[in-house]
Order: sequence, then C-alpha cells, then structure tokens
Amino acid sequence: MDFFRSFGRNFFEYTQGKATYNLDDKSLSGYEVNELFRNDGSGRFTRVGYCSGAGSKRDGRGFVPGDFRRTGALDFFVVNNAQPWLYLENTAAIGRHHAIVQLKGRKSNSYGVGARIRLTAGGRSQVREINAGSGFLSSPAPEAHFGLGSADRIEKIEVRWPWTKEWQEVREVDADKVVVIEEGAGFSYRKIGRKWELIDGH
Repeated sequence: MDFFRSFGRNFFEYTQGKATYNLDDKSLSGYEVNELFRNDGSGRFTRVGYCSGAGSKRDGRGFVPGDFRRTGALDFFVVNNAQPWLYLENTAAIGRHHAIVQLKGRKSNSYGVGARIRLTAGGRSQVREINAGSGFLSSPAPEAHFGLGSADRIEKIEVRWPWTKEWQEVREVDADKVVVIEEGAGFSYRKIGRKWELIDGH
C-alpha cells in the first residue's frame, strides 16, 4: 500500500486476490460535492447544499464563515485548489436579529481563543467557541456570531475563558450589535466604521 507521496497523488495500489486497483497518478482527493446542512433546531440536520448554491463540485480546501458585510447574515468564502474561489452571499437571514460577540482577554490570550460563549435570548440558549481555524490554511475572524430570529433583546451572555472553570456573565444586552466583553470586567458596543473592519484596533 503506497500512501501519499505528494498532495492527492499516488493514493494507493491495492491487490486483493486477482483484482488489482491501481490509481497511478490519479487521485481520490477533490471534486466531491460540497455539502451545507441546516440545523432544524430539533437535533436533526437537512441537506440544503444542492438548492443554496453551496453544492459546488470545485476542489474545495479552505472554508471561512463570516459576517463580511455586517448585515447580520453569515456568508461563506471557499478557497478551491487550482480553481477560482467561491463566495456565497447569505440572503436568507437578512432582516432577522443577530449578535456578534468579540472577546478582549487580559489574563487569557487577547482574542479569547479557546473560550466558550453561551448566549440566551428569547428563552433559547446557544453556545459558540472562539477558535483559530476552520479549514486548510483558513481561519474565521476571532468572534462568535449568533442568530437570534425574532428576539430583539439578549437576556444574558456568559463566557468561560480559557484555562478557567468559572463563567463571566453580562446581562440585558442589545441585539444587532457587536458586543465586546472584557475579561474580568464589563462589556461595550463596538461601532464598525467599514463593512470589512472586523478586528482593527482591538
């Protein structure tokens, strides 16, 4: 069995009985149809890639979700291998309430990477984590996006910072804002001067 000598080439040569499977310089990597699943809120997910434009057959490698336009809707940016990139603009969520939470660490790292955020609005709780990677050589902005639906007010936001077991809590937060929570302190609202100004001056 001859595993990868280079990226996606010479995957394997396998002989079983009299049947020989030899891929030579072909590859099983790439050109699988991309998928997008919608959380139905009941523990089930529905495939929507084929009807949303996300079901591309390009050789996708890097994937970054983000509210690039600051409309409250998460768009998707997909980097493809040796092919043009793909930008998917989300129009389904425009007009619904949302919140973007950014962290400002003091004892922890400055962006709160590794922190867990729990937001409660309209009697429903959601959990996000701040991470530093979403795909091959790609990373989203260090912030958490929450879709709030019809809820126009956030009851509370709780943060468990990296390397701690305690939760920091802030209450009565406005929806449709970029909320900055400082470790061990309170919160503030961040004004975004430009659509693409994600984390400048943090």
